Amino acid sequence: MAGGLAARLGLEIQRLLFEPGGPIDLLLYHRLIQSWFAGVPIYDSAEAVHPPALFLLLWPIYGWLSAEVTRWLYAATTLPVLAVFVGMLLREAGSAGLRDRALLGALIVGCYPTAITIGIGQITLYIMLATLAGTLLVLREPPGAARDALATGLFLVALIKPNLAVPFFWVIAFRPGSSRPVVLAVIAYLAATAASIALHGTGIDAVRALIAQWYARGEGGFATTGYGNIHAWLGDMNLDAWLLPASGLVFAVHGAWSWRHREADAWTQIGVAAIVARLWAYHRLYDDLLLILPLIALYRLARSDPPARRAGALFAIGCVALLAPITPVVEHASWALVALWLLQLGYLARRAVVERSYRGRVSAS
Repeated sequence: MAGGLAARLGLEIQRLLFEPGGPIDLLLYHRLIQSWFAGVPIYDSAEAVHPPALFLLLWPIYGWLSAEVTRWLYAATTLPVLAVFVGMLLREAGSAGLRDRALLGALIVGCYPTAITIGIGQITLYIMLATLAGTLLVLREPPGAARDALATGLFLVALIKPNLAVPFFWVIAFRPGSSRPVVLAVIAYLAATAASIALHGTGIDAVRALIAQWYARGEGGFATTGYGNIHAWLGDMNLDAWLLPASGLVFAVHGAWSWRHREADAWTQIGVAAIVARLWAYHRLYDDLLLILPLIALYRLARSDPPARRAGALFAIGCVALLAPITPVVEHASWALVALWLLQLGYLARRAVVERSYRGRVSAS
């Protein structure tokens, strides 16, 4: 298995560094960011579905060098990000044996979303690391200036992809002293939006029209691309106008659930948030990296005392799904992947109910 995964990852690294036109998203970001700061009206193009803040926040990696050198800069920054992400997940999984650690490490590094993310030059690894690190930092460290400053920075990076990161804010929303980093990150994101628009050369009188143009372009793009999410399903039914209300409804229901089960195990909540994030808005194959997080939650439950056998079964099936050749699966059986995610979501949600009931009995006794 390790040999096959290494070969897949090696092909994607070759694609990133050496194939002309290979890292399509890296080249897209590079082109859009340089055009944005040159004052080009990029929202006239169908490929520009990104919010204005993204161009400023991603400029340090994608915006100031030639396209060829940017490939190597991306590779140099992605390697430590991946290493830290893997180390964090192995520590959180609490894997005891070398075999388990090897299996989990191979899964994270060799699964198709990691390989695709690296091959096309996407930023999912950066967002996932920032989101998870910020969430765990707020959950485990007492409030203070240093914690809040670091968490704010991490959440600002996470907000580069709001569709991926925002549901995780519910995990910490009802913890004492947790709101300040999120509020500060949102303020910083709005400031980055304003600065990016100003550097684009857009006057104050034209900001509203620019934002409306971005949203209209994004709404059309979200409804026609991606898979396994409510935006794609609504787009298939020609209900593009319902994208924002539907996502808002899912977000609100998740928030109500998070409040109800705010004392559940953190990783149970993280697993639920990851699956909700995968379903509530536009995503493509590389964002399936979200599905690593419920697998870590299931692995922890499978190793608990007594072990949860259903969690172990769902973990094993989830591993197979992330290691499988994804193209034929998406083309012919994407429904099976969605069904698996919903099974994992249902199990973890039910687990939160059990944990809540158990804590209630302990408190009563």
